[in-house]
Amino acid sequence: MQFKRRLGYLNGFLGQFMREIRLRMPGSVFLGPVFALRLKARYGSQTASKKIMTTRERPQIPLGPATNRLVLGIPKLETRGDKWVEGDHFFVMSHQENISDLLSFESILVLSGSPFSHLAPGFRDLYQDHISNPNKRVILIHGDIRFTKPGELENWIEKVDVVVHFNPLYAAKVHNNKPPFIGKTLIWPSLPFPETFFDDIVRENKKENAVVFTGADHRSRKSYFQYCERKGISAIDLSHGRGRGSNTQVDYRSYLERLASFQLAFTNGYKNRGESIVVGRAFESILLKTTLLYESGSWINHFLKPYEHYIPVYNHADLGVKSNYLLKNIDISRNIAEQAYNHVISNYSTRKFWSSINELLLHSRVNVQLDKK
Repeated sequence: MQFKRRLGYLNGFLGQFMREIRLRMPGSVFLGPVFALRLKARYGSQTASKKIMTTRERPQIPLGPATNRLVLGIPKLETRGDKWVEGDHFFVMSHQENISDLLSFESILVLSGSPFSHLAPGFRDLYQDHISNPNKRVILIHGDIRFTKPGELENWIEKVDVVVHFNPLYAAKVHNNKPPFIGKTLIWPSLPFPETFFDDIVRENKKENAVVFTGADHRSRKSYFQYCERKGISAIDLSHGRGRGSNTQVDYRSYLERLASFQLAFTNGYKNRGESIVVGRAFESILLKTTLLYESGSWINHFLKPYEHYIPVYNHADLGVKSNYLLKNIDISRNIAEQAYNHVISNYSTRKFWSSINELLLHSRVNVQLDKK
């Protein structure tokens, strides 16, 4: 067991080392022309928009219902740089719209991240109330890579009714190893963002800025940003981390309004084959009709089509070439953003999310109490 664990660590280190080499490989003189030909072959002229159908964590845990029968056991505040601000998970789940008709239960307790690790005040009673009542259910949104340690997802599945996960490979491993848990996980690419709220922000903001970098300050995002700076590409870094308070907003809406003003957004969810997700920042950008550039190698292709819903990025040089091209060919960039938006609304809407959750909950009930580990 010790040998296998150390071998796994070595494999992960080598994978990360090789990725860093790949990111810094120089670009080819053929990269730009090949990319241009690929997009033009797909979209034809730059007026192709006519073809596209246009549609429109100190944790604080709230103990009351949010809306539409949802009770939130989600930290209200989380860190953004050196500040405590309203968290995006809390914001999103407290702004769910018109979903009562999709839920068959008195209430659903929504947890996020790793809630059992700290047992915040009020949490235990809230959890026990829902786990012991046949008319109530508990779901856990378990999306971030830092919650994918060996055995962790299995542990959560024993304590809640349904786990929402953003990593198809990791969840598949759980299914293969734990057959009784099949039917208790939902693979979904993002939070159930309130689309109407995002639509209002899109209408109120113009695409006046070029490229934005979003997410936490890791996964080599900073090196991507620094490359763009060296190449003279107009880019703004909105990533967050310790000591980066100047890059944060007071609240989540302010962040979204800023994000909506950019034509292009880059982020990534790739670390290695086992730890790879579609980060929520990607779908934020799509719902704000900002063209998404995303590092290749993650599980994003499980949900979106490259060059149709987003632009895959192989390394620094690749990002530079593709950003420059899309900034010069605004119509093509807008087409991709529109197609991505329509695809997400059609396949991963809030209504479809809650319908899928309700269907799973109807056939799921937890027998393991919180005190039993």
